[in-house]
Amino acid sequence: VDVSRVDPATTVLGTSVTMPVLVAPTAFAKRAHPDGEAGIARAAGAAGTVMTVSTLASSTMEEIAAAAGGPLWYQLYVYRDRAVTEELVARAEAAGYQAIVLTVDTPVLGHRERDTRNQFTLPDGVSVRNLETCRTVIDGASKWPKESSFGAYIH
Repeated sequence: VDVSRVDPATTVLGTSVTMPVLVAPTAFAKRAHPDGEAGIARAAGAAGTVMTVSTLASSTMEEIAAAAGGPLWYQLYVYRDRAVTEELVARAEAAGYQAIVLTVDTPVLGHRERDTRNQFTLPDGVSVRNLETCRTVIDGASKWPKESSFGAYIH
């Protein structure tokens, strides 16, 4: 087999990518780097692949879309207040996101022992930006309470 010209480009759910590797939704990217999700979106675009943006991003979906150089998908948690969920979907559509990636396991979360053991909290200045900028308000939803687990936040 002649492998001198290998092309890993493909399509994933109708979206062309240069390789079958996509960026998964990861919360709070600003904990790792000040550019946060905007930097990841630039890198994914430069690599020619899809970034899936988390509902729990530390940048707004609009900020991320403005920085992106490639296709974006939006990972969605469904909130009890369906108006919030509807608003997030409408904002993603308006910002040019090409797909909604629905997270369905939130009603029954696994026990995150590592987060509990490490007493996971968010540093000052990092929050759930997509909920901070919602017109529909869920009290406290954009803030991660100090000494709170992911389970406590979701519930």
